[in-house]
Amino acid sequence: MALIRPGAAEYGSKELFIKRLRGEEDVEYPHPALKNILGDTRGVCIFQEQVMQISQVAGELSLAEADLIRRASAKFSGRSDRERLRGKFLQAAGMMGLTSQQREETWMMVEKFAGFGFCKAHAATYADISYRIAYLKTHHPAEFLAAMCSAGAGFYHVSAYVEEAKRWGIAVRLPSVNHSRMEYTAEDRGDGKRALRVGLMQVRACESKRSRRFSGRGEKSASFNRSKIFCGA
Repeated sequence: MALIRPGAAEYGSKELFIKRLRGEEDVEYPHPALKNILGDTRGVCIFQEQVMQISQVAGELSLAEADLIRRASAKFSGRSDRERLRGKFLQAAGMMGLTSQQREETWMMVEKFAGFGFCKAHAATYADISYRIAYLKTHHPAEFLAAMCSAGAGFYHVSAYVEEAKRWGIAVRLPSVNHSRMEYTAEDRGDGKRALRVGLMQVRACESKRSRRFSGRGEKSASFNRSKIFCGA
């Protein structure tokens, strides 16, 4: 997950990591001292923790200064602040034996990557959620879409998930006083497949209190079949 973040993408970490993972390129480190930091990621800076550790080891920066780089990236509090940290970093890296090119490349990696990457815990959490979502989308698509629509759909508008249901061949059924609940639900279509039922909460000007009185009532007793009965609910 961390590989697709802007910082890793801008620095080229994604392509570099894939090549080294496939054995198309040898794993190299700017300095042997960085092997303990970048060893797990094949010599490529991927996580925010690595940015701070590199800043400490290669640039001899304090934890506070390393965290400033992590948080600020290109948005330092001022140009003088950036130049101060850069100068200190390059000087310390030179004392470690890094060539001028290695020092500049290491600093560029740290600076460009810092504010636009994931920490390891964040990446692991996103990966776990992504795996679970992929499983639900594959094996329980109607239930998954019903849950997403009922929860407000997150990043996308509900209409995007409704259109997705149609593309997946899942029938989208309109609100029904006999079959709908307040939220979106998944129901049997009658042919062994599942359908997405729109909830009563999507009906404009439908009061929540009244809606809950007949939500799912059709499952418990006789269905509403006359407007007189419905209006008297």
